[in-house]
Amino acid sequence: MHTDDRSDDTHPNACTHTEDTHKLNRTSSMQASATTYRLFVSQNIKSVSRALASDWLNRLEVVVNEKTVDIFPTDQYLDHIPAMIEQLGIILESENSELSMVNSVISHKALELGRLRHTQKATISQLLREYDLLACVLADYQLRSIDEFEGNAPLREVLQVSDIINSIIRLIQQYTMDAFTESYMATIEKQTDKLASFNRFVSHEIRTPLNGALLGVELLNESDELTEQQRTDLEHIRQSLLEAASVIDNVERLVAIDQSDPVDSPLRQNLPLTPLITDLCRQLSGALQTRDVSIHVPDDLGEIYLETSRLKLFLSNLLSNAIKYSDPQKQSRDVWITRKDHADGSLELNVRDNGLGIPEEQLSQVLGMRVRAHAHLDDTHSVSGEGLGLYLVAEAMRELGGTVTLESELGKGTSVKLVIPDMLH
Repeated sequence: MHTDDRSDDTHPNACTHTEDTHKLNRTSSMQASATTYRLFVSQNIKSVSRALASDWLNRLEVVVNEKTVDIFPTDQYLDHIPAMIEQLGIILESENSELSMVNSVISHKALELGRLRHTQKATISQLLREYDLLACVLADYQLRSIDEFEGNAPLREVLQVSDIINSIIRLIQQYTMDAFTESYMATIEKQTDKLASFNRFVSHEIRTPLNGALLGVELLNESDELTEQQRTDLEHIRQSLLEAASVIDNVERLVAIDQSDPVDSPLRQNLPLTPLITDLCRQLSGALQTRDVSIHVPDDLGEIYLETSRLKLFLSNLLSNAIKYSDPQKQSRDVWITRKDHADGSLELNVRDNGLGIPEEQLSQVLGMRVRAHAHLDDTHSVSGEGLGLYLVAEAMRELGGTVTLESELGKGTSVKLVIPDMLH
């Protein structure tokens, strides 16, 4: 915890800053007639930089609900704001303000503050408010300086000073935000690397025994000595193992979701939709039979130019959801897949079912991570999930520049429309 034992006349958070400001302004105003308004302001700003910083810090504590000591834990950081305000006064003195704004003191201290605020887990909105407050403090000071200045303060010069001050605040804000964003992105990259490492571990350490167990189930199924009940039990085991493998697939896709391929990626190709969907249906045959669901696929859905893995990500998650959340009370449980081509070259795939449907109040949430509309039915309807399926579809579509639209009515079913942009152009 930082303890500041400096005296009030040097501490930037001193409560006497307003009196100091007026005293300095009154002293300087005696020479106003021989001084331009701009020079008058620059001299005073340099003299009262700590008082102005104190004013800013006092307002800041109220607005961001943080103590000064939590924002600036050491004297080194606490001195940054008055130092930058002092540099502002120096810039105002310069004949070429635009050139003098390339100021190493301001840039260095603003960059340091950006990195500091990132370590303190500040938000971008907080940073913006902080510098808005600093601009307000300096604007208030300039208004007081006009009253104190006894010479002629031409409107043009007043506006010029105001413009320079605002430009410097924007410059400080830009440096701080650049450092904050750079630190933030570095943290994201580090977290992504950790997630990728974890993903590789999961893939190797868990998928291998899962594949071994699946192979064992297939070998047992080849035996002629199994009863029907044993075969049914083995199929349940197989489905559970496939569910576990699906969770691992979702983790892998979640890690790779932002690693999108370039437009001319060799991974993309013209894929015939009907054969690919038919193959997915074969993979889901166990779940289809268990829930007595029929998937209706047109004889020829044409082709789509896309990566196979991404298309399977879309369709496998949507079909799996349609099967899991079919309505057991309905005599016929169906899923329909249709295609529509748009004039701009984009393609619309629609996966529609007559299942349980999604409550209206949850419709806007189900594209989020780990959101499940029917988690309360896990026991009664024998369903399970991680709440990642629709999230992965939405994220993958976002990376493509496409859209996902959900329409649903509780008790009647759900329609998911994917509009995939033309990837050939």
